Amino acid sequence: MSARTHLRAGRVRLARSPISTFGAVFALLSAATVGSAFAFAIVPPLGAAAELWIGDRLQLYPHAVPTVEAAVATLVYNVRVAIWPLVLVALGCHRDRDLRVLGNALVSGFLLVNAALVGAAGAVGGVDLLPYLIHLPVEWAALALVSTAWFHASATGPTRNQAVELVVGFLLLLAGAAVLETWAVPHL
Repeated sequence: MSARTHLRAGRVRLARSPISTFGAVFALLSAATVGSAFAFAIVPPLGAAAELWIGDRLQLYPHAVPTVEAAVATLVYNVRVAIWPLVLVALGCHRDRDLRVLGNALVSGFLLVNAALVGAAGAVGGVDLLPYLIHLPVEWAALALVSTAWFHASATGPTRNQAVELVVGFLLLLAGAAVLETWAVPHL
């Protein structure tokens, strides 16, 4: 058996490092975001759907005044929305074949829906939205990292150190994104 494969439950799987998984997930999430923005902007029926989907919910001034409380509220909200793949790992769902397949589908869908949502917002808001998305690469890195935790666990099972590193990295990235989203965007 080569160094790139290992046996798990009688099957041969390709071994991927968490770093390569993270890079692939981040690249695909970014490409899906840009691709969906173009699709919503170029295809009229999709543009109309984006307008209905996003429409009045698009806020260009999420925080009238940047405060620590606003940053903490943003961080708490984002952690609540995005931590669930780590909860699946903590519950051991990656050890059961059926739950692993379901988890892979749910995490993949989670990434695609988030990419489509931001793409739709980009199509509706246009270039006026760009200054308000300065945090997006950091937030996408956090989503890629939490998804990497699930995908890596479902493929190989994380070591305790890897799990701790992924959780800490996820929280630090979301904290950085919350700071950027609170202070680095234009304000009223």
